[in-house]
Amino acid sequence: MSLTDSFVRDWQLSKVADDKKYQCSVCHWGSKYKHCVVRHERTFHTSDRPFTCPVCSKAFKQSYDVVKHMTKHSAAKNHVCGTCNKAFRDRTKLRDHAAVHRGETLCEVCYTNVSCYSSLVRHMMIHTDEYEHSCTVCGAEFRRRSQLENHMLKHH
Repeated sequence: MSLTDSFVRDWQLSKVADDKKYQCSVCHWGSKYKHCVVRHERTFHTSDRPFTCPVCSKAFKQSYDVVKHMTKHSAAKNHVCGTCNKAFRDRTKLRDHAAVHRGETLCEVCYTNVSCYSSLVRHMMIHTDEYEHSCTVCGAEFRRRSQLENHMLKHH
């Protein structure tokens, strides 16, 4: 390794350390932003749900989730499929629906047909041995982040 390579590597390592100024008090996950660590701790290490829907009182961990949820209370379906005229409340649902018309919802491994593209992405995880999400407390491994989050709520 040349002197220049060594300098660059050391600079990159110090930059990573600088970027992790704030750390989770439970698992030591880090971020350079305090609000990211607060959100991480709330998501993975508590069962607190401080944000509530003003319409139905359903509780959420993140304020953004309340905003997303509020679309369920709206009667307006302003996002319309150009192929079949089916209407949706949000753009993401329309995008997922459009994948059906493009034939992008059939699993090429087991030929299961799912309802939308995001479901296909989630479905494909059953065909892999990859466990990308692991519990920092007990080491349990999960294919999906949502499975890890549920595990953290139930067991830690």
